[in-house]
Amino acid sequence: QAQVEIDATLASFNPAMQRRSLSSIRSGVTVAMVAVALGFACCENILQIFIYNRSSLRSEITTLIVKSLFPVHPIAAAIQSIYVCRRDLEKDPSIGLGRIVLPSVIFHGTYDFVLLLVTSSWQRSNNEAYLGQGNNLTGVAVLSFCASLFMVLAGGLYYTFSSRAQYARLRGGSGSGVSSVLSEASFGFLL
Repeated sequence: QAQVEIDATLASFNPAMQRRSLSSIRSGVTVAMVAVALGFACCENILQIFIYNRSSLRSEITTLIVKSLFPVHPIAAAIQSIYVCRRDLEKDPSIGLGRIVLPSVIFHGTYDFVLLLVTSSWQRSNNEAYLGQGNNLTGVAVLSFCASLFMVLAGGLYYTFSSRAQYARLRGGSGSGVSSVLSEASFGFLL
């Protein structure tokens, strides 16, 4: 008797008819976009390290480790997911493709610009190896690491504040908490 009820329940179960909260759908969109970005970053890193970088194995492994510490593409995808959900779930008609992509382009472009500025100015002024004599880190290596860390933390904080404000709006709140105020105040020109 109990088995018949379980079978009937399972037979009538239709996942498409399940009600999901907007927050749950938003989480799914973010996870999907970050997963795609991780795949892209993995392919890009393999190409850059093993095909375009024709230096020593030590340099390739060091570059791979450093690139894996700074998840620029996943953060950019997470930022884009906020605007995709704002357009599709919150039904904000002012959000177009430009407003979805622009914050991530600015984030990634600033990250690349800062690193290129540091390494380019260093290469113009010094002809020594990136790792100084005796494997001691040079100032440019430390500066590049600090600049990368700052940019990734800034992108992560921007996503965190924007995400919390969006969750509050999707749950029916006005999103007027501290995180919403910080999100709207910082990088407000991108919203």
